[in-house]
Amino acid sequence: GLSPAPIEYGPGITTLNVNTGTSGGGGVTVAINNTQAGTTTVFTGGANQNVFNLAYATEGGGLSNLPGPVVIHGGASGADAVTLHDSFEIANDNYTITSSTVSRANFGGLTYDGLGALTLNAENNVGLGGDNTIDINSTADGVATTVNGQGGVDTINVNGTGAGSGTLIISTGLRGGSTVNVVAN
Repeated sequence: GLSPAPIEYGPGITTLNVNTGTSGGGGVTVAINNTQAGTTTVFTGGANQNVFNLAYATEGGGLSNLPGPVVIHGGASGADAVTLHDSFEIANDNYTITSSTVSRANFGGLTYDGLGALTLNAENNVGLGGDNTIDINSTADGVATTVNGQGGVDTINVNGTGAGSGTLIISTGLRGGSTVNVVAN
């Protein structure tokens, strides 16, 4: 297997495939801190529970450090977790969450399937409170989807959750003036 070390590659690669494998008795934790524009990075989870952290490094830019698309195929356990860490970004943004994607400007986007949990830690202007708009258009069946407002004056629009059995949690840090709109299907 791979040792915990950065994977570096040059321009001209259109797809980078990483299989987390099934070595050992447990899953792996993967930190995805940078991607290259024009390269799609695909992670496939193994049989054990894996954790994928996007933009986990404590540096500015957050998800903007991932201009290349990221695809995560959860492993056979259906318990893999993905967390998008945008807490260190210093702007206000618009996010869109669907049952298979997460997007925002200047981020290559996340496409996912086979997960047990999806968490978005939205921008918070490094503790000053990012004022974001988060559109939740659908959630994946069986996936616990958590949106953390992180202290900004956010507008969260729940436009649909789909017909599945997923759970939607909107929590932590919603400051006075934040709004949650729920549109009945």
